[in-house]
Amino acid sequence: MNAQGSVGGYDSDEEPEPFAPHISALPYPQGFKMPTMTKYDRSTDPGAHISDFNTLMRTSHVSGDLKCMLFPVTLTGATKTWFNKFKKHSITSWDKLSSDFKKEFRAARSRKPDSSSLANVKQQPGESLKAYIDRFNIEAAKVKNVDDSGRLMALGAGITHGSLLWDSLQGRSAPTIDEFMKRAQKYINIEEARLANNLPLPSGQPVSATTTTTSTNPKATTANPPATNNSGHNNKRKGDNGGDQNNAKKSKGYQSMFTIYSELVETQETIYVANEHRVAFRIPEPLKGSRANRDPSKYCQYHKDIGHTTNECRNLRDEIETLIRGTWKQYS
Repeated sequence: MNAQGSVGGYDSDEEPEPFAPHISALPYPQGFKMPTMTKYDRSTDPGAHISDFNTLMRTSHVSGDLKCMLFPVTLTGATKTWFNKFKKHSITSWDKLSSDFKKEFRAARSRKPDSSSLANVKQQPGESLKAYIDRFNIEAAKVKNVDDSGRLMALGAGITHGSLLWDSLQGRSAPTIDEFMKRAQKYINIEEARLANNLPLPSGQPVSATTTTTSTNPKATTANPPATNNSGHNNKRKGDNGGDQNNAKKSKGYQSMFTIYSELVETQETIYVANEHRVAFRIPEPLKGSRANRDPSKYCQYHKDIGHTTNECRNLRDEIETLIRGTWKQYS
């Protein structure tokens, strides 16, 4: 984005530029990306919107009159119509623009949205978990008479379906806000670590179509074990009876240890991430085949390599099953 590009619905080649020349010429911080913010529709306090906007701008290292260029993308409906009425070069400073905005919509100051408005706060495509929770908290602070139960329900409902945290919550719900935040922080750490190493963010493992979901049986909400691990009727290791040649072929050389697997109350990835530094997991067998032929969008935490997700990893499934048959009863 640059000062000559399209900002807030204005295109300098097609529409009158409302910003004074000295504002249009201001440079953006290197690597700047506009943070996600709920658009203002005049239903809440305009002063609070300005305050939230200023906070986001500070975190993005944007200051002064440059905020004028970014402010219109936070408006919608009647407020966007109001902004579009500014004449050419009439916006001369952020102080004046923010003051005019608050005066225009001050009638909304005394009105606070009710808790139902939080149902509209959803995690957006590409938005990190941390950014979503920060944005949700900003919106929740504006709501009147919302208790922890309502806040928790709306916060969980807004998470992207199929994400790691969403998947974890299907296995075991968070009974309190504190428990939710504690669990969320685990996945925020994963996101930040992967971004720091230029790795793709891992996708969650949605509940499969063959899984039965009920509110009284948490085990029923977990993903089924990999298809190649579910056949047979005994708990013998396949190596003890010669193995299953078809399954060995499907797994490209890796031979599963068991024929019957425990139902998990958490996903494989959740279990592994929670215990990676507390349990001496065995070093996994290297993935077979050329790395160039694997799916780069799938990353396995256990193998530290691409090709399949942590939830699809047969090797890790065997490690977890071995531990469950030992002392890990809490995961089955």
